[in-house]
Amino acid sequence: MVNDLELVVSAVLDGVGVGYLPEPLVTSHIAAGRMVNLLPDWPRFYSGIFLYHPSRRQTPAPLRAFLGFVERWRSSRPLAFPQPPRRRQA
Repeated sequence: MVNDLELVVSAVLDGVGVGYLPEPLVTSHIAAGRMVNLLPDWPRFYSGIFLYHPSRRQTPAPLRAFLGFVERWRSSRPLAFPQPPRRRQA
């Protein structure tokens, strides 16, 4: 896993392999023909926020407050999952 998206873009452009990238980073490359969307029917958006932090032992107060805010915010919204890709009729 790589946490530098620009590095992934460069690797894909250099032909190293494929990348799972945010659309805004690749739109111009796709339009120019330097990249192609390999899975156009694959769902792109997933509902959810993923927070990674150290164990819950001695969690700092600001982090506890933020986690509480996110939990309240998330519970006030319905889950929205993407529709599965539709199979094309032959």
